[in-house]
Amino acid sequence: FLNKQGHVDPDRLPREVVFGNQKRYRLLRQVGKGGMGTVFEAKLIAADSDGSKLALKICESDASGRAEREAEILKRLSELNHENIVKFYDSTLDGSHLVIIMELIMGQSLDDWLEHRYSDGNPGVTFAETQPIVKQLVHGMSAIHALDIAHRDLKPGNLVFDEVTGKLVIVDFGLSKQHNT
Repeated sequence: FLNKQGHVDPDRLPREVVFGNQKRYRLLRQVGKGGMGTVFEAKLIAADSDGSKLALKICESDASGRAEREAEILKRLSELNHENIVKFYDSTLDGSHLVIIMELIMGQSLDDWLEHRYSDGNPGVTFAETQPIVKQLVHGMSAIHALDIAHRDLKPGNLVFDEVTGKLVIVDFGLSKQHNT
């Protein structure tokens, strides 16, 4: 599934893949691409699977150090089971590519929501609408900081409104760091 430069090529990915953890996944579609890798919507194929969809982040081999750090931080944060922080399920090495398996958050980013709210003819955002958003962001970030973790890429594009729960969820910990105290 790699191109000539050794990067993930979504067009070359098979419909079903088995990674280093020996679990089989069905790739449904690409949902994002960033500097560290490509994120796919997928399902675990197993007799005991509940059929829920997951996010598989296939990290580029040249980002392996940052990807490993992201997986470690996500694993630590998942112990909190915090409603405003994306959940980590597993990570596995597949050749030179780290694959991070996490909760799939489908919905609109805060960036897209704000753009729509401030587009032509829309009134913008009221204080009453802003209050619960800021409260959820502070709630999630307080939990992250309590573990001495810095997100380091907090922006509206990395905050997603879960379309199922309506909660604001902090995602993309690719630049995060654990501070040593």
